[in-house]
Amino acid sequence: MPGNKVEPAKILVVDDEKTTRLALCEAFNQVGYQADHAGSGHDALSELATSHYDVVILDLQMPGMSGVQVLKEVEQMAPNTAFVVFTAHASTDTAIAALRSGAVDYLRKPVSLERLFAVVERAVKKQRQQKQQREAVQLLRQAMQALQLPMGDDEEEETAVLQVADILINEQTQSAHYQGEPLPLTPVEYKLLHHLVCCPDTVLSYVELARVSHGMDIEETEARTLLRTHLYRLSQKLGGKEQSPLQAVRGRGVILYTTLPETDDPVR
Repeated sequence: MPGNKVEPAKILVVDDEKTTRLALCEAFNQVGYQADHAGSGHDALSELATSHYDVVILDLQMPGMSGVQVLKEVEQMAPNTAFVVFTAHASTDTAIAALRSGAVDYLRKPVSLERLFAVVERAVKKQRQQKQQREAVQLLRQAMQALQLPMGDDEEEETAVLQVADILINEQTQSAHYQGEPLPLTPVEYKLLHHLVCCPDTVLSYVELARVSHGMDIEETEARTLLRTHLYRLSQKLGGKEQSPLQAVRGRGVILYTTLPETDDPVR
């Protein structure tokens, strides 16, 4: 349950079952959150267009607009909101679809309030830590500009930059370049590439990469299915086919080579 907060976290409960969403709102309000509710995907989009929410509890199975459709619509609208999806009709396919679309966690109905509170509190904590980091970087930049000083000396700049072969990552701006050109990466692709660059010439399992990119501990088969599209697109952005330094190692995982060998397979 949440501790003492100066600003209570805002929660939006989206469920077409009125009894469920009202009960969850009441439970969240009683433990210190500020909770609102929406009865459809379209209503949820209207709420998110006018108000910021730290966490959205989103039912996947709703008439008119499903939870997965909502996730796709809000990718640009609410980049600083964590989405926790839940459904009574759980399956591996629906879980993977939701996580691919940006959800941070997946719960099956019925779920205990204790479990739900724990998931929401973890999501709120993560979102606020990321916000604090962004604000700290912004304040540092403003202070340096006011003093007319560079952001740091050469040694400090080097520590903020990672490079493997033709791949360069700027940790401060969370941006990447390949062969001198900017890489347009999604948040998941950036997390994957950053971890791979930190561990070059090392075979990394899909389980490990799923934990890094989605914060989930899942089985190898599920992790590979979850990451297949992300890794394929990342490989394409790194040259594609045999030219990409990102390669699949059959039965083991993937590897980012500093020098591309003649064996193994590009990620597909």
